[in-house]
Amino acid sequence: MADRHTIRHAAPRSVAVVSPHVALAAMISIAAAPILLAFALVPRVAVLPTISFAALAMAAIAALAAWLRRAPRHGVTVTLWDVAGALVLIGCAAAMLTEAEHLTELFATIN
Repeated sequence: MADRHTIRHAAPRSVAVVSPHVALAAMISIAAAPILLAFALVPRVAVLPTISFAALAMAAIAALAAWLRRAPRHGVTVTLWDVAGALVLIGCAAAMLTEAEHLTELFATIN
């Protein structure tokens, strides 16, 4: 009976290798890289539609991954569903800020 009530301690967790400030800077630079890449490779008037399309495509991939993994929809921490929702929000915001007149001029010059 005494064996059932023994306290088992979890193995000590490893200490973080980098400081939280370095990790935050790395995450910000990883998040900013696609936006900077879009600014460098895409004409100025097509940057927001490109970001919108990319964010919505990544949201679809994240939602598909969450659905296939049967990820919980409600949790204490951030779930894949939360990431997909945030990407949809970013994609819709970028699409709303897009001015259609500039895009029609861009596509008129291409043809």
